[in-house]
Amino acid sequence: MVVTLAEDGDAPKVFAKKGKLKVPPFALCLTICGLIVSIILSRVMPDRVYEYITTAAGLMLLYNWFFILISFPRLIKASGFDHVKRFTGMALILFAVSGTLFHKTSRLGFFVSLLFVALIVVVVLIMHFVKRRKKSDNLYPQGI
Repeated sequence: MVVTLAEDGDAPKVFAKKGKLKVPPFALCLTICGLIVSIILSRVMPDRVYEYITTAAGLMLLYNWFFILISFPRLIKASGFDHVKRFTGMALILFAVSGTLFHKTSRLGFFVSLLFVALIVVVVLIMHFVKRRKKSDNLYPQGI
């Protein structure tokens, strides 16, 4: 998946580069690191890791819908009632997400999901600035 995202420009291009064996080594290393982390977590906290990961994954789905609702006005011209539905949906999502803070076993999953969101934001910002720099370099080439 990360190779396809990189080929489409939605992930760093380094993940799409193929090595000598026609396998993308950086994507393979990322997958191996994920496997190692999951094995370590399953050994360190075998009773709780499933709860934390499923909570984080469920919250990531809710965040996905939240970001869709945020970007909705850029994609479609919305009427007044559309905005009411949009803000109601956003409020309900925030209400549902905040409920995990009150449940002892789900609380850590909430913080794990925030960690993933922060990681995604950092990667998106880096990619944005790299694309902006490349675009400005193409507009004003050096040596002319």
